[in-house]
Amino acid sequence: MGPLCEPGAKLLICDSKHVIRDRLWAGPHDRYHRPVRLAAVAATSERVRSTRSRNRKIEALTEALRALSPAESEAGVAFLAGEPRQPKLGIGYAALRDIAPAPAAESSLTVAGLDAAFQQIADASGPGSATRRRQILERILAAATASEQRLIRG
Repeated sequence: MGPLCEPGAKLLICDSKHVIRDRLWAGPHDRYHRPVRLAAVAATSERVRSTRSRNRKIEALTEALRALSPAESEAGVAFLAGEPRQPKLGIGYAALRDIAPAPAAESSLTVAGLDAAFQQIADASGPGSATRRRQILERILAAATASEQRLIRG
């Protein structure tokens, strides 16, 4: 094993042939990580649904899970499983059916953003909460592409 650099240094050398970068430069799960777009999760869901091959399903899910940062992983896994993290959203199937905005042309939703919006829906309570839930859901669906809308609607 080669010498290790001090914490906070740009590189950590593990031996003469391999270099491990520290957490500042570690790749997809560092502070420079771009949030995973919901479109990527929706595409994975569609790939899994469209194939009968167990190996292709595993490959698609593995690729999607590797792209998620640790902060996004719980929500991302929940969306891939078809269940939001929040146990009760207070939105029925009728509301999902009745809200039908045109799909967005480009993906702008992220896994973390959708999870935060679902948390707002779950936290809404008291007078006017049904209206607030519906408004948040309308904003989400209006910002979602067609494949993202299918994922959100289940």
